[in-house]
Amino acid sequence: KMAEALELDSKNQQAAKLNKELEALLNKKDFNLAVTEGYFFIQKNDFNKALDSFQRALALESSSQAAISGIFEAEQGIKTTKIIELEKRAKKMEKEEQWQSVLNTYNQILSIDDNIQVARNGILKAKKVILLESELDRLLSQPNRLASLDVATEARKIISDSEELKLGPRLQSQIDSLQSTLDQYSIKVKLQLISDGKTTITIERAGNLGKFINKELLLPPGKYTFIGKRSGYKAVRKTIEMNKNKTLELICLQRI
Repeated sequence: KMAEALELDSKNQQAAKLNKELEALLNKKDFNLAVTEGYFFIQKNDFNKALDSFQRALALESSSQAAISGIFEAEQGIKTTKIIELEKRAKKMEKEEQWQSVLNTYNQILSIDDNIQVARNGILKAKKVILLESELDRLLSQPNRLASLDVATEARKIISDSEELKLGPRLQSQIDSLQSTLDQYSIKVKLQLISDGKTTITIERAGNLGKFINKELLLPPGKYTFIGKRSGYKAVRKTIEMNKNKTLELICLQRI
């Protein structure tokens, strides 16, 4: 009986050994299959499936350089695919002149890889256009300010700087509108002022014209307020919109 027991134990050990060898063979087969699948999906540019395959291979052989290299290649492919997708989206948004979205999209690209020069250039342009749009809105919402030499000079610089940006139709139409308004305000109109030679005339926030009976002024289009003062008389105040040649009479007549 002792001999029978020893023989049975020996057979059990052999079976365990064979079972272990079989398990190792199956693992190797699964590993090779996972690596093969991984590179197949790499060739198909299906990087997510490739990553799954290589991670499965690494779980079977934790020190496998093939699996580690495959994971790196798949992750790079996923990253590159995402960057290309975001670049296409940014270009589409640029054509649609959605510049805040353009800026956000290029920032997404840099969050993935901060060495992408296309994204850096795109961010620079988007910031310039967003600032330009803000400046255009400000100037076009108060066109009368273009009568000021400083504001007109600022507007001309904005128009000049915009040329390098190659704007789309929406913003280009605003540039054209600003240029048209600027041209309008650069053409001076004639104001014939009539007084009595006793009333002192000033233009509000502009200067003193003194006393006169008749004076002709050439003014950029815009809104002007004239004030007449005379000792012992109630001051008079008149506001006029200068968009064509006009005549204005300003005389202090009402005694205090």
